Amino acid sequence: MPAENIKSVEGVIRSQLRSLGYFNIEIKEEDERSFNVLADGNLRSIFLFVIFYLVSEHFKSLSQEEIKKVKEHADTVKKEPWAAIMKVNEKGELVDSIQWKNLSKI
Repeated sequence: MPAENIKSVEGVIRSQLRSLGYFNIEIKEEDERSFNVLADGNLRSIFLFVIFYLVSEHFKSLSQEEIKKVKEHADTVKKEPWAAIMKVNEKGELVDSIQWKNLSKI
């Protein structure tokens, strides 16, 4: 997916987090299909692993190894581990609801 379309996905996440009351949102790119977000809110501070896939692709769920890695990163920065799974089109536009997962409960 082109970089400008990834920026569209990042914008969706940033907007969603702001609407949920998060501020101080810092996005860190990881690769062409995922990125990490550090966000502080009034109720909690989170480390969010965002993974997105195209409508034409099939995505089952996060692997145990991915969950373990996210939890380790979150622990390092003293934030709650979360994941956001997004289905997008080729333009980077969200085509379904974001699946939010609290990984501290897994």
